[in-house]
Amino acid sequence: MIAMSTPPPPASPAPGSAEEGLAAMERLRKRVEAAVAEIERLRTENAALSERVEALAAHGNAGEATQGLALEGDPDTLREQVEGFIEAIDRMLAVPSASDDESASESAG
Repeated sequence: MIAMSTPPPPASPAPGSAEEGLAAMERLRKRVEAAVAEIERLRTENAALSERVEALAAHGNAGEATQGLALEGDPDTLREQVEGFIEAIDRMLAVPSASDDESASESAG
């Protein structure tokens, strides 16, 4: 009977080699793609929430919709949390999406 063994793991690329650079670029590309996907998801969610707020305002139900919303805790802490959320969303929205990059390169060419 022949014993099967697993092949050895691939050797790590030598520091400073082209292979190491390509591996680093691939990791970076995957991270950028994940960030772009998350930004697009947040933009879609933001647009849906914006439409919901507009619909509530148009129907005059905005006050009724928020009656069940109770914020508990220190007002200064809540304000800091909300401002932190706003800053995080602003940072994400400031990064151009892949579709924005494509349309910019098409219009330039």
